[in-house]
Amino acid sequence: MKPAGTAPRRYVTLDGLRGVAAVSILLLHLERPGFHMPPGAYTAVDLFFLISGFVIAGAYEDRIPRIGVRGFLRARMIRLYPMLLIGLLILPAYGLAVFVLYGERIGGPWDMLRSLGASLLFLPSQLPTSRLWDQAMLFPLNTPVWSLMLEVVVNLAYALALPWLSQRALVFIVLASGVLLVAASLQLGGLDLGWSWATLWGGFPRAAFSFFLGVLIHRGKLPRLPIPPILILAAVPLLFYAPPLLAILVGYPLVLIGATAPDMGASRLMTAMGALSYPLYVIHFPLLHWIGWLLAGRMPAWASIPVSVALVLLCSLLALKLWDEPVRRWLSRPATPADVAA
Repeated sequence: MKPAGTAPRRYVTLDGLRGVAAVSILLLHLERPGFHMPPGAYTAVDLFFLISGFVIAGAYEDRIPRIGVRGFLRARMIRLYPMLLIGLLILPAYGLAVFVLYGERIGGPWDMLRSLGASLLFLPSQLPTSRLWDQAMLFPLNTPVWSLMLEVVVNLAYALALPWLSQRALVFIVLASGVLLVAASLQLGGLDLGWSWATLWGGFPRAAFSFFLGVLIHRGKLPRLPIPPILILAAVPLLFYAPPLLAILVGYPLVLIGATAPDMGASRLMTAMGALSYPLYVIHFPLLHWIGWLLAGRMPAWASIPVSVALVLLCSLLALKLWDEPVRRWLSRPATPADVAA
């Protein structure tokens, strides 16, 4: 048990992993003829769930008995909501700009308002098909919010179950959710689950397995070998070429264990990658509509990819510094290191 008020240890290599995962998802959504990510790149989301379980267990396992489930959820909402709001407003703003400039309606305003309200409650919604989304999406205004919905569900389950979450119970949850994940992959034809109505049920074991495995790894106190961070980060894109089930069940857990070794060569770059990872993940998908519109016809398709990445990184940095961090500091007065870092 850590003493009250003790800040959780920060693993700088985990920040680097978060950054690699976020950029991988960005590149996945930038795919076009001539540019394709490895087939398993979507499993970067599973790495997010895994890291989340590890970090939240380190930051809150000793605090939840003191602050209660309500205090824990308040801290999580402060962490998630500011960027969530920005991410959900980008596409309606794009739709408004297109309507004002060209008279083209890409979605009914009341439909988008209804979807916005549901999304702010982490609830899915269904809109009439538009050229910007289809009816398969759970969150038409910002598709990646599906993973935040599942994150909130497993966070709440963790906090509620914590008094009874013995090591044996934790192992059972990991094994049971792993079995359900394999069953879902067989039933639904793969592991890219949770983002659509058709695969929604498969998203719950997907999130639960990696999240609670992260908690288990945190509790395990396994011996950590001092592996250079650059090798750990390089392992992630290599795992995109592995069978997705192997990457999720074995590869990423080994990467996480390596990333929590004594930091070697920790750098400000990795810290910056970790700080940018959440804003980048939450705003990149709707922001790409704006960027695609602004760059259309102005440069070759191959050149638009690095330019788009640079613009998303710049917008993420501005959102982090001008909105996310100030708002979180204001909402969490007095802020604690765990609330900011987790």
